[in-house]
Amino acid sequence: MFENGSDNAILIPLVPFRPLVFGEYLDRGATHKMFAGECINSVCRNEDDPYLFYIVQGTIAAEYLHEDGTTLTMYKRSAGNAFQSEFAGIASLGGAAHLQFTAVENTVLVSFTYAQTYELVCQDPRAFEDLVYISHMSFGQFAHRLDNVSSSSASHRMLTWLKKLMDANAPDADGQYRILCNMTLQDISDHLLIHITTCSRLVTALKDKGIVDRTKKHLVIRDPKALAELAIEENVNLY
Repeated sequence: MFENGSDNAILIPLVPFRPLVFGEYLDRGATHKMFAGECINSVCRNEDDPYLFYIVQGTIAAEYLHEDGTTLTMYKRSAGNAFQSEFAGIASLGGAAHLQFTAVENTVLVSFTYAQTYELVCQDPRAFEDLVYISHMSFGQFAHRLDNVSSSSASHRMLTWLKKLMDANAPDADGQYRILCNMTLQDISDHLLIHITTCSRLVTALKDKGIVDRTKKHLVIRDPKALAELAIEENVNLY
């Protein structure tokens, strides 16, 4: 109980968190196959509605659909993870805006109704722990995402995110931080709500300053002190 999950899973939306016990009970749920781009607008209003979705294969993006048709991705879940459907319409008050779940790629889900989920957590304490974990990981991602994008400065958004990643990880023996991260520039720009051209310039500027390097699989913070100092500057502009 209270086993720590990956802090990176909160700060990097493509990192999966721990394996979930719900995967041991898939025979009790209903299977759903989704093609890439297909959406589900699941709202749990009674005990027989789908409440918990376990991802057997693929990736799901939890998106907030605005009334103008644009979307904001709040978090992503990959195979072995789970997400909860909207409860009682709380996230979709008023107008056409609402929460939806979109398949990033061809995806297979198994859903459990509210009643089935309740039965499972009563039978298996591990399922209760996982349900709490799933909920608070989502809350945590919402909170950090809001904090990361609260600044109007693109430089501050990038620096705040990198500083949090540094705080959540241990340095190597040489004092540098080597953080597993396979996010593309587009993934990073989407996560921080920065135009991809600006995101590319920020990453290049940090690389040119010898502060951060990026590979296909890692973010490397080469000068943690310089990054921390830049992150607290009021009017920082990296390029």
